[in-house]
Amino acid sequence: MPVSVCYRQATEQTREILAMVGKSVGEVVFCGSSMGGWFARIVQLMLHRERPGIQSAAIGFNPAFDLGIHGHMLLGPQQNHVTLEDYEWTSEHGAHLQVLERGVDYAAELPFFVYVDKGDELIGWEPSAEKHSGISRLTLYEGGCHSFEHYHEALEDFDRMTVYSQLDRMTAP
Repeated sequence: MPVSVCYRQATEQTREILAMVGKSVGEVVFCGSSMGGWFARIVQLMLHRERPGIQSAAIGFNPAFDLGIHGHMLLGPQQNHVTLEDYEWTSEHGAHLQVLERGVDYAAELPFFVYVDKGDELIGWEPSAEKHSGISRLTLYEGGCHSFEHYHEALEDFDRMTVYSQLDRMTAP
């Protein structure tokens, strides 16, 4: 179910999203781009902590990371690209997101798929690759931009990987 996240209320929205995961759900995939990719990973980790019996994966397209280092990029006037709401991002908003980030083990061994366009003009691919290479299935694409231009290839890759994962589960002793 698509959700537009208001990061100024990320803590509350995390609780709301986790509450949407029904009691009978066995698998969940969280997916997002940029801050949404970061948030997908955070929510995945929080779900695992609260309900470890649910299998989950997170997919990040050009995901943000280490908000203590990169959070300053958000300061100032912003616009929600879904609701078109204009707002001002403050350092207090960033501090709340850093609390969320510090509250989980971002490097936990849970399925995490990171897809990065090397042409991303906002988040450098080299530091992203360094951050994500040991903790995710990282795939880099030549060119592209921050809006991420390789969705079709990335989703086909994710589909292949999850099919293999399901086959492994079916053949496991």
